[in-house]
Amino acid sequence: MNNKLNPPGIIRKYSLYLLASLAIFLLLSGCAGSVDKNKARLGEEFSLHIGQSVVITGEDLDIKFVEVSEDSRCPKDVTCIWEGRVTAVVEISTDGSSQQLELTQPDLTDAPAREIHKGYELTYRVEPYPENAEVELTTDEYRLLLIVSSASKPLQTEADFTGWVTEIHPMGDKGILGQILVESQADKIVDKYMVTVKDETLILQQDGEEMSRATFEALETKQQVQIWFTGPIMESFPMQGTARQVLIVFEYGE
Repeated sequence: MNNKLNPPGIIRKYSLYLLASLAIFLLLSGCAGSVDKNKARLGEEFSLHIGQSVVITGEDLDIKFVEVSEDSRCPKDVTCIWEGRVTAVVEISTDGSSQQLELTQPDLTDAPAREIHKGYELTYRVEPYPENAEVELTTDEYRLLLIVSSASKPLQTEADFTGWVTEIHPMGDKGILGQILVESQADKIVDKYMVTVKDETLILQQDGEEMSRATFEALETKQQVQIWFTGPIMESFPMQGTARQVLIVFEYGE
């Protein structure tokens, strides 16, 4: 009986081993990729951990939660002078290009923040909230809760602010059409907002019960406008914010 192994048999067994190992590796790689790749629809809330991505179904839109670049929120067991904030960095891929965007949520509010980007509105909040000043949140604990919706449809919710346009400052630079100063007076208290109007801001004009699209040039002083904000509001005087939607209601004297 010949106890010597046949060299071609060794090669055959070695090749089968390599093929089996490669198949297992590809299978595991596919499974690992599917864990971090989620799908969501417009208007549907979803959650991402750092490093995870989501594909918006039916849209050319991919969002990745990159990191938390700042978390200065005041822990619940501490009294702070400054309210703080948390900033999540996301990478948005659409139209064949990628861009990083900072989503900043002010402290001391349970309401989600909003940001407009290339025709989409991102409604977001970062969890969890810091409980103890002695215990820092780890990278693995952060979750970004997001709702992506179309920014091209008029909002039907109650406006954030209603007032009269007193100043207009056209700019037309870096995606910013200009700024308008809007004032409201009630009980001898004057509220003022310096409102930034961007290319993506939806500008509408009221005509009876109908609303029509308008341009920045349609804005004039002495008009009453309703403002819906997106993103954080800067606590200054006047307060400053970016408009998600501007509705021209009517002009003074009409």
